[in-house]
Amino acid sequence: MVIKLRNCKKKTKMVSIALCLCVASAVLMLNSCAGVGAKTPTALLPMNPSTLQAGLEVRYYNADDKNYQHISQMPSGDLEETWGKAGEPIKIIDHQFGKGPVFGSGLSTKVGVRMVGLIHFPHAGTYYLRTLSNDGVMVFIGDRIVLNDSWRHSDRFKISDPITVSAGGWYSLKIKYFQHKGAAVLKLYWQFPDSNTFEIIPAKAYAHPKKT
Repeated sequence: MVIKLRNCKKKTKMVSIALCLCVASAVLMLNSCAGVGAKTPTALLPMNPSTLQAGLEVRYYNADDKNYQHISQMPSGDLEETWGKAGEPIKIIDHQFGKGPVFGSGLSTKVGVRMVGLIHFPHAGTYYLRTLSNDGVMVFIGDRIVLNDSWRHSDRFKISDPITVSAGGWYSLKIKYFQHKGAAVLKLYWQFPDSNTFEIIPAKAYAHPKKT
């Protein structure tokens, strides 16, 4: 990104010039962090189908009396693996939970969910994901956040940044979601290159490596 310092003329005092440069640097840093205008870089993972198992691995986190308001309150880093409890793989993300249990957590409120594994994009091109969620959700492809609707909220849709893949195949996927209280829903859709419609991602597009 090129930022023109239009208000900083040659004869401007040094203090004013320094201030302009600081503002420009801050804007560049913020845009870099947010990925403004950037398509998602992704890395194809060479996978042998015989080493894969259907669905996404899942861990559930009980928020206890904390009760999540934002995804950032969920365990992160190494704590994602050591806190909570594992559950049966999630085969598809197309759930209107209402006021019932969220997936296999046994909890209908104050619960966080982390799903990890792989998603199969059939061919090269630019895809979009879309969520319908209540409450917060965040989706990662590789190590990049492609969809962020992470605050507590009622049912609503959110469309991802563009996700450009250079070849069809398996790509790393992580989803973090929490339910605060009341009714809950989580659905994940995709839109193919050159398509104008979103469809629920089918179960065959999710997998995770078998444990050895």
